[in-house]
Amino acid sequence: MPCNALHHRESCMCSIEPYILQTVEFWSSKTLLANRLSQTKFKALNQSIVDQVERVMRDSDRLVQRTRQIRSQYTVLGKRKREDDDTGDNLRFDPEIFDDTDFYQILLQQLIEQDTTTDDGIGT
Repeated sequence: MPCNALHHRESCMCSIEPYILQTVEFWSSKTLLANRLSQTKFKALNQSIVDQVERVMRDSDRLVQRTRQIRSQYTVLGKRKREDDDTGDNLRFDPEIFDDTDFYQILLQQLIEQDTTTDDGIGT
């Protein structure tokens, strides 16, 4: 029975996927025009949102690995510090953490850029 429900869900997703992609693309282009982001120097912003998502999802292992990278000093509650944790500049990974700092740094940067480009006479 669960296999049949899973098959039904997948067939429903296949039938509505073109509509979802078209809707995402429509609203992405509207927000790009509204924020004048298409004139920026960033290559990724000049690509469609669907292309960006597909490009990132093609290498999902890399995406997951980046979220597990230890980038700052913090202590995980209930976990003992190992002796080899002080390895210097080497990249360290922990499958028990989820670090989405990249995502929030991009959001903060966009907020700052949006705030400095307002037409209130302040900023650039």
